[in-house]
Parts: sequence; C-alpha cells; structure tokens
Amino acid sequence: MKWAGLIIMLAAILPLSGWLRRNPREVPKIWMLVGFLPFVLVSFHLLMAVISHLYWPGYVSGDVTVLDAVMLALYISLPGSRNRLPF
Repeated sequence: MKWAGLIIMLAAILPLSGWLRRNPREVPKIWMLVGFLPFVLVSFHLLMAVISHLYWPGYVSGDVTVLDAVMLALYISLPGSRNRLPF
C-alpha cells in the first residue's frame, strides 16, 4: 500500500505544477500549506520511508513526505530563466 501511495504522490507532481502555472493566484495558498505541513506530517502520517532504518542514529532518516512533493511541484512551476548560470 505504501508503494501505491508513493507512486500516486510522485504522479501528482507534474499535474500540480501545471495547475500552479495556469493559476498563479493559488500559489499563496500552496505556500500556506507548505508552512502548515511540517507540523502535521507525523500526526497525519504523510511520510514514508522507502528503505526503513529502524535504529538510525542520525537526523536524516530518508523519509519521503508530501511536503517534498509539494516543494518539487512549486519548483517545477517556476518560470524558466533566460540567463544561464555563470559556471
């Protein structure tokens, strides 16, 4: 079931970014969602570990969250830059 959720979440990134490009008035609502999500990720179980490391002592646990998908959709929806990077 978690793999189906991951596939659905990844498949929703491109349609969400296209919707954000067509509806720029809705972007502030998505940014409010980005501000709200870190507080409810664990309680609403909006994260999954692709590979579970049960006793991992570090800060980075390798979880993929809904916040990651929303941020990627926001990044993809940004307009392209005319100037190339200087390096």
